[in-house]
Amino acid sequence: YSVRGPEFDRTVVVWVHPAGKSSLFLNGKPSKGLQSLLDRKAAVLALDVFGTGESAIDKPRVDAKFAGYTFGYNRPLLSERVHDILTAVAVAKAHPQTKRVHLVGWESAGPWVVLARALCGDAVDRTAADLDGFRFDKVHTNDDQMMLPGALKYGGLSAFAALCAPGDLLLHNHRGTGTGRLVSDAYQSFMAEPRLKRAPERLPPEQVAEWLIPSPN
Repeated sequence: YSVRGPEFDRTVVVWVHPAGKSSLFLNGKPSKGLQSLLDRKAAVLALDVFGTGESAIDKPRVDAKFAGYTFGYNRPLLSERVHDILTAVAVAKAHPQTKRVHLVGWESAGPWVVLARALCGDAVDRTAADLDGFRFDKVHTNDDQMMLPGALKYGGLSAFAALCAPGDLLLHNHRGTGTGRLVSDAYQSFMAEPRLKRAPERLPPEQVAEWLIPSPN
């Protein structure tokens, strides 16, 4: 689902939210985040990633006796969601009117966006993600929506965020996620420290939009 205001400067923001595309509007009016992006002449592409929005699910189905029967033959729910985000980025990037693509993840969708951004290469210009205080060692059951086999073994959310370097990255609501040192070191290794912004608390939507598309001086 895409939204575009009367002015469009060929910037497309891929919008990812746990409530899906319905999060764009509140009581029939654009949400603060959407309005802020439209005011900056961007178009917004919102999607219901796997298991969200109109097709929301509480928990993925996992074999109760042996999780390997599920994860050995199927992508985890988190992987399906990341796949959908990558597809949306590819669609936005391929549109003939698109000049640049930004990516934003709201609330619990922020970590999904971080995983997707780690795979996007130069297809995405700027990424803003609410880390939602998440870390993979909080996952204790096989049917958790954030279950991802091997995630902790290879460094958890910190490692995925570090793979976003040297792209422009805003990580907010990161308190308790343990993503500080590794991510900072990754950006330092690219001499790209100015491209990384971190905020321990959840930022207002207007502030996230301002970072994604700064107002002209």
